[in-house]
Amino acid sequence: MTMRKIITIVAIGLGVAGMTGCVALSNWWDELSTNPAAAIQQFESVEQNVLADVAIAWTFAQAVIPASALPAVTDAYNTALLAINHAVGVLNAAVQAAADAKQPNPNFNALIGDVISAVGSIIAIVDQFGGHVVAPGETALGHQVPGLADAHSGLQAMKHFAH
Repeated sequence: MTMRKIITIVAIGLGVAGMTGCVALSNWWDELSTNPAAAIQQFESVEQNVLADVAIAWTFAQAVIPASALPAVTDAYNTALLAINHAVGVLNAAVQAAADAKQPNPNFNALIGDVISAVGSIIAIVDQFGGHVVAPGETALGHQVPGLADAHSGLQAMKHFAH
């Protein structure tokens, strides 16, 4: 089996996993008001799938970044990862505080938006430096950057969790 076929199979598998989260979205809003911790875990599951796609794309993107630019781009990528971890941590702390206070109908829209924004930032880094992307998932040479198109699709799915 060629590397291209393996990557295609992995990408399809990750895409299906992402779609599973979208199917359950209709019940997600109800669960957010009754069990916010479980609802936020569903959102974070989609976020983790997107980050897995970004990691795949990043691996390929690093190969085309000029050696002189690689340290700065890697720092930007790592800073973006830290921003995602921070945003997720703040969201989880808010969920725990709402659960401890038995707060009815908590509103996490701003914090969910912060996570979505942070994930969008890391995708933008891979877009910008990952093979000179000219459209989501496409390089200037017209080659697919594995994982990048799925990361963009996953980011769109994450946006459905915000009002």
